[in-house]
Amino acid sequence: MPPKKVKKTDEVSNDAETSESSDKIISGEIYTCTVCMTSLREQVQARKPMVTTYCGHVFCKQCIERTLKNEIRNCPVCRANIAPNKYIFMKYKRKKVPVEEV
Repeated sequence: MPPKKVKKTDEVSNDAETSESSDKIISGEIYTCTVCMTSLREQVQARKPMVTTYCGHVFCKQCIERTLKNEIRNCPVCRANIAPNKYIFMKYKRKKVPVEEV
C-alpha cells in the first residue's frame, strides 16, 4: 500500500502575525498574571515584581503569595505543588534609548 499524501496547508506563517507576536513578547504583553490578568508591562510600570513558578507559570508576587497563604499549595493553572517562597523572580531591564546630540 503506498503511503498517504499529506496535504500541506498553513505551513508558512504570516510574517505580520509572527512580527506582531514577537512585538508582544518583547514588550511584555504576552506575559500576564493568570490570577489578576495584569500584563508584565503594567507590572513593570507599577514597579511590582512578577514571578514564575518552577512549572513555568507567571504571576504577580502578591497574587501567588496570597494564593499560597490560603493554604492552597498548588499552582492556580496546572495544580503542581508549590512550596512557599519557591518561585523565580523575573528580572527585566529598561531599554536604554540613545539620546541624539543637537
